Amino acid sequence: MQTVFGLKSAAGVLITTALIKVISVFRHDPYLAALDPVFFFLTGREAMALAAVLEIVLAVILLKRIRLQYQIVALVSCAHLFVAYRLANYVITGGAKCFCLGFVGRWLNLPPVATSIMGYVLLAYLLAVGYFTAYKQFWASTPAKEGAALPVAGGNPEVS
Repeated sequence: MQTVFGLKSAAGVLITTALIKVISVFRHDPYLAALDPVFFFLTGREAMALAAVLEIVLAVILLKRIRLQYQIVALVSCAHLFVAYRLANYVITGGAKCFCLGFVGRWLNLPPVATSIMGYVLLAYLLAVGYFTAYKQFWASTPAKEGAALPVAGGNPEVS
């Protein structure tokens, strides 16, 4: 049950951030017309729209009834893609602000550092849900039998 709630809540986060990006794409801002620092062949508007589409597709994957393994791989892979984008943005721009959450900070009158922290928290949440779900699915789902010997590579542990 916790696994389902985690994936559904991650889908909710992705839908929310995608909607923020879609709304931001239609604003008039110099950042949106300039080239994206990481995907230098796209404008900021195109990169933000692409990220919104990716988030919506991932949210649909998380909400559909498909194999849990596919959902986990999709969530963790996409979260790592977002981490890689943020790292590349930081390296290329020398630490300039990332517009990963669109212009939600301006709408809520938040300082840029608060918006940045909010983005990191949401990204950490996606990673945590992905890794926790993977742990529950792959490692914690096969409990060891009480009193059973642990398997030993290359031999039988009961033979001395």
